[in-house]
Amino acid sequence: MKSRYGDLARSVEEKEAYARLFKQGVLFRIYDAKEWVAGSVSQIDKSGRILNARLIGVKNGSGTYRVNGSQNFVYHSIIEWAANNSAIDYVDFQGCEPFLTKGTFQYKKRFGTKAVIPENNFGDWRLLIRMAALSPSVRYFLINNPLLIEAGCKSLKALYFYDANNVARLDIPFESRGIDGAVFRDLDSLYG
Repeated sequence: MKSRYGDLARSVEEKEAYARLFKQGVLFRIYDAKEWVAGSVSQIDKSGRILNARLIGVKNGSGTYRVNGSQNFVYHSIIEWAANNSAIDYVDFQGCEPFLTKGTFQYKKRFGTKAVIPENNFGDWRLLIRMAALSPSVRYFLINNPLLIEAGCKSLKALYFYDANNVARLDIPFESRGIDGAVFRDLDSLYG
């Protein structure tokens, strides 16, 4: 994580990871020949029968192992292990920011995951976007970054913005289990 993201890495302190994840979970190691090149420390929530996929990475943050499929194989290994473990009913691949353009969102949905508002602390968090004015750059951002919104009863919908000069970015897909369709907002009618 540090090799790839530096100070922007979102991780868990080493002592906490050892005590709360490694000691209460499972270590996945992916080898290329005899070299350990990718892996994950995943926590097991025994009472919820959930495997929480937490720290997933590749050796030295190298792009080589993401491109050659080693990182992808971590996810497949986690799913396969959990499917063959009678004590696990669900794999939680953890969250991501609610933008359809996020690589994390697009990547995880390829595994047939279901988008949900989680029943933990993350389920209580919301993202608030504030802007001083609806400038051209704000319009550009909103139109080019459709997002997920809560649509009542903890259901999710995709929200696409458009205006007189820009169509909604339907080329950015939302289709995934757990997302109950899309809604559209005309920036011109909302803000003039």
